[in-house]
Amino acid sequence: MLSVASPVFSNDPNSDTTATEGILRILKAAQQAHVKRVVMTANFGAIGFSNHDQTNITTEADWTDPNEKGLSAYEKFKLIAEQAAWQFIEQSHGSLELTTINPVAIMGQH
Repeated sequence: MLSVASPVFSNDPNSDTTATEGILRILKAAQQAHVKRVVMTANFGAIGFSNHDQTNITTEADWTDPNEKGLSAYEKFKLIAEQAAWQFIEQSHGSLELTTINPVAIMGQH
């Protein structure tokens, strides 16, 4: 199962909950359907924007500070949603696996 959606251009202050509720709905449905793994298309902004030391390799442990200067609303929504997804997986103690991919850019056509 794949999760790729999040509000991109939004002035809605609740868009962070929209992204979070979306991934949690997917994870709960996947768990109920006994899906083995969910792959979430996250964003590099979720893990890479607070690592200011260019000699330090960015890893999954390097969460971006949600108050990071220059962080777009989209990147913040993706950060909050990804953290909620990992928290759900940790708390569920089930067999559902989560994989996230954090590209620096996603290009496509609507």
